[in-house]
Amino acid sequence: QATLKFSYCVQDEADSCATGKWSYDDVPMKPFRTVMLIPMDKMGVIMDKMTEYLTV
Repeated sequence: QATLKFSYCVQDEADSCATGKWSYDDVPMKPFRTVMLIPMDKMGVIMDKMTEYLTV
């Protein structure tokens, strides 16, 4: 739904609890931020989906 989307690493900007692993054997994860530009006419559908996912 996004018109433009990009992610970037914020590992150097993190202070605490920004990385993690699911188990001891996993490689540590790197913290990323994602920016999305979404047209206003698509926000209603996206918000409905978000509400549905979060209320389950």
